[in-house]
Parts: sequence; structure tokens; C-alpha cells
Amino acid sequence: MAKCLICSSENVKIKPAKLAPFLAYRMYSSRLESTSLIYCKECGFSFFELRPGAEEFRKLYKGYRDEAYQKERQKYEPWYNREINSLLADYYEEAESRRNNLLNFLNKHIQTDTIKNILDFGGDKGQYIPNICSCRDKYVYDISGVEAKNGVISLNKLEDVFGLSFDLIMCCHTLEHISYPSEAIKMIKKIGNKNSYFYFELPFDSPFYCGIKEKLQFVFNRYFKFKDLIVKGVEILKDRSFQMHEHINYFTPKSLRILLKKQGFDIVAEEIVWVDSKWRKQKVMCILAKLGKQA
Repeated sequence: MAKCLICSSENVKIKPAKLAPFLAYRMYSSRLESTSLIYCKECGFSFFELRPGAEEFRKLYKGYRDEAYQKERQKYEPWYNREINSLLADYYEEAESRRNNLLNFLNKHIQTDTIKNILDFGGDKGQYIPNICSCRDKYVYDISGVEAKNGVISLNKLEDVFGLSFDLIMCCHTLEHISYPSEAIKMIKKIGNKNSYFYFELPFDSPFYCGIKEKLQFVFNRYFKFKDLIVKGVEILKDRSFQMHEHINYFTPKSLRILLKKQGFDIVAEEIVWVDSKWRKQKVMCILAKLGKQA
């Protein structure tokens, strides 16, 4: 009997799904296609039944968004041109928008002048770390091996992370990509201490409540060439099936709260906001937490 990965409920709905061809090739070197999408009726969490392992993720993120990645992906997704790849890899306005959103959120709920060092867990180049004036040291831990931006210290091994202390640990747009979110939360909890703040940010979307309008807003932006716009638009309108791509989990505020509370976190504050990055608008969940007394 299938059950929810977050709340363990067996009150679930199961829908047939398939892997995106690029993902099947990149991670499995095959035409593996079939899987299932499982929706929990209790907490709202949705996830694909197929759970990639460490080796599959290594294949996916090796050389992430470099030229070879872009060419390989475009074979399967013709709309994924160099401009779009460059945009997703290093778009200043999106990074700025997300930094400002995080800083505004933190300013409402904590004294940010107490934040002296920050770790962005799974944070790519560290480009989303907010500009807090009192912060002396900024770190990023990421498995992709990309070079950190100026002013950010890259940590490529977990043992390096555990050797430091952090006032703020960020985990933004990461949990939707990994096979076992509970294990990731356990690891993040060990990195922090009773004085650390933990900030989690995830996209608020799901195949079950993301309609055609939300999908098409990704298409209609100034970075698509006209022919690519047509290809992507037709692809979205024709394909009504559930397709597994890089997001393999879809959280709701309730499921995220359950995940954190099970690991002994106390919720300090939470919000759902729209982040406008100039080329698209994205609805995100923001949760600030600390370790509870029993954690």
C-alpha cells in the first residue's frame, strides 16, 4: 500500500505518470518512462513514486547548465536554447528579487543584526544569500561543483560544513528536488544549533492545482524566440499527463510544517508570497524555524 512520505498516511490518490525524456536519458541512460504520481489527501504532499539515488543525481547535476548540458537537453526539449539556459543559470534580476524577498521576510521576524554568518544549503553559487550588513561570512554547500560567486565560500564536503557554526541556515528551492526530504532535514538539523535560525523556501505549485494559465506564464516572456515559444506552447497544451522532471516533490504549507515538526523544529513564522523576477512570477512558501527544546 502506497503511503505519504511526509505524514505516512495511506489515504492517497495514485495517478499514472512518466519521466521527461531528457531526465530518463540524463539520469538513467535509458528510455525508462513509467512511474506514478502519488497525492496525499491528508497533508496535500505530492510526489513521484520513482526515487532517484545518489548516482542518478550526480549524473543530473554534473556540469549543470554548462554548454554540454544545454546541448544535450535541447535534443529532447527543442525550446531549451542557449538564452534560456543562460537565463536559468545566472539571471541577476531573479537572484536580486529572491534576496530581497528573503531579507524583507527576515526583517519582519528577527533582529537581522545578530546574523554574523550564513550557510545556503543546496544553494548553487550562493547568489540567493541576502545582503545582511552584519554578516561577515557567507557559505554555500552544493553538490553540483559550480564555482561560488564572489564573497561566498564554497563548501563541497559535508565534513567541512559540520566543522562550522551558523546563525542562519537557508534551504531554498531544494527539498522539491531530493528523494528523501526527511533525511535532508535531519542533516540540516545537525548542522545548526539551538541559536541558529533555519529558513526554508519552496515553490508553491503542484500538478494537481497548477493550471494551463500558470504553465503558460513561463512561456510568454521576452527570452523565448518565436519558434521556441510555439514549440513550448504546443508541448504544454498537448501533454496533459503528469510528467516527472527536476521537481519530484510538491509541498503544501501543511506538509512542510509536518516535516519540520517531526524533526523537532518550532515554527517561528511562515508566509506565502509572490516573487516577481521580471520574467516570471512565482508563488513561494517561506518558513522560519528554530530547534525546539526536545530536538
